[in-house]
Amino acid sequence: MVEPTAAAGPERVAREPELGLRALRHSRRDLRIELLRVNRWRLLVRSRIEVAVAAATLPEPLGQDPLPYLGVDVQTVLPMQTELEAALRSGLPIGELDRLDLLRDLDARLGAYQESVAAALERATEDFIARLSLHPTAALDLPELRSARVRA
Repeated sequence: MVEPTAAAGPERVAREPELGLRALRHSRRDLRIELLRVNRWRLLVRSRIEVAVAAATLPEPLGQDPLPYLGVDVQTVLPMQTELEAALRSGLPIGELDRLDLLRDLDARLGAYQESVAAALERATEDFIARLSLHPTAALDLPELRSARVRA
């Protein structure tokens, strides 16, 4: 695969060499899988940021003020503030907030990679559609269609 240069940006990446439909399908599948992976990593990094910030800046205690329509018996199910704080802060290293810059940098870099993968998937899809429009009978050679013809 042609690697983009840092100066070129994802829009200026050269097109892949002419590939057959099967190779294009495999490229698209692999790019979709990679996009799912990077989405998962970004979710994990962003969740870690959320937990670090939440543990450092806890919300106001619950149940301190009488609220209309909220029965007194609801206090029996309300967790104590100390329980909530302990649950949020347990397992977090002391310097978790010191890692926010690192986590934000990782998220930004993952975001740039995610955009590159999405752009590559879009280009692969365009190439696949263009190839199909020029040679529609080539689709008959795809494994899914061959097995469908055999069953029919």
